[in-house]
Amino acid sequence: MIRIDLPYPPSANHYKLTRVYYDKATRQHKVMWYLSDEAKAFKSEVGWLAKAAGLRTPFAGFVRVRMYLTPQCPKDVTDLVRKSPAGWALKVRSHDVGNVEKVVSDALNGIAWLDDRQVDDLRVIRTEPGKRGLMVEIEEFVPDWVKQPTLFPERSGTPCTQDGFGVLAG
Repeated sequence: MIRIDLPYPPSANHYKLTRVYYDKATRQHKVMWYLSDEAKAFKSEVGWLAKAAGLRTPFAGFVRVRMYLTPQCPKDVTDLVRKSPAGWALKVRSHDVGNVEKVVSDALNGIAWLDDRQVDDLRVIRTEPGKRGLMVEIEEFVPDWVKQPTLFPERSGTPCTQDGFGVLAG
C-alpha cells in the first residue's frame, strides 16, 4: 500500500474549464474543455508528492483507494460548538466528497494508475476538521468478482450474465 499526503484539492468548479469556439470547417460552435492553471499546478504537485511517497510506476491492475479529506478547522469553532453541539460540523466549509473524488482521480491518472477505470473500490471520508489536507491510500488488489465469477449463486456459471446481476434473472 502507498500513502500520499496531498494538499487540499482545488474545487471541481475551478478544475476543468470550457471554451466555446466557432469551427469554420463545420460552421458549428464547439466546446473544448481544458485544465485550469490551478488544476495543472495541483496535478504537478500530486506527481511530485507521489514520487516522494515511494510511487515509481503506476499500478497496472485494479486498485482500492481511500481518500481522507480534512477541512480547515474554523477559527470560531468554539462558538459553533456552543451554538449547535450536534450540528456544528455541518457549518464547516468543505468540498463535496464526490467532487473531491473526481478531481483527485483525474490528478492521479498516469501517476498512481494508468486510467481511473482501474479504481474498483473507492471510499472518500471527511475527517474531523484540523489542518486542511488530503491523505490518499492506494493498494493494488483483485476484486472478488474477478476471482469468483459466481459471486451470485443465481448466475449460470458464466462470468457474465445478460442483466449484469444474477439476482435479477428469472
